[in-house]
Amino acid sequence: MKMSDLEQAVLETIRAQMLPALGIDSSKDKLDLQTVQQAEHEEKLRVIQDSKRQLYEQYALGEIDLESYRSQKAVYDAELVQAKNVHATITAQTKRIQSDYEAKLKQREIVQEVDNADVLTQSLIDRLISKVYVFPGDRIEIEYVMQDFLGSVKSGKEK
Repeated sequence: MKMSDLEQAVLETIRAQMLPALGIDSSKDKLDLQTVQQAEHEEKLRVIQDSKRQLYEQYALGEIDLESYRSQKAVYDAELVQAKNVHATITAQTKRIQSDYEAKLKQREIVQEVDNADVLTQSLIDRLISKVYVFPGDRIEIEYVMQDFLGSVKSGKEK
């Protein structure tokens, strides 16, 4: 197999496997929604903390008695624990979604580089390919640098 034919076959295989990678817009929408939810829960935390502080100020100024203060404080403490747990969960989800989105952006960048390439460049080889196996009958198998790149299988076969 000629080197130029091999390079062209590898490039065509990579292009074919990258077609599904363009679904990035839905990830951006999900990230935006998650960010809004996180901000809403941060505001809820601030409101509960402000209410708790105002309650203490009322007690300190003698506007409410100790028993009323304790009972209302217990309610605010319970709300605060629950809100903090929800906020921690949402923050973790937001970080995961952000990471997924950034990975998709990187994938899209590589997809665009592949799409714009007329030939297999050294840059693409370095970013994507670990090994290329050539078998009798002009069959090739590509071992990618990243096993999970674009959700593809470990190797692609072509030609």
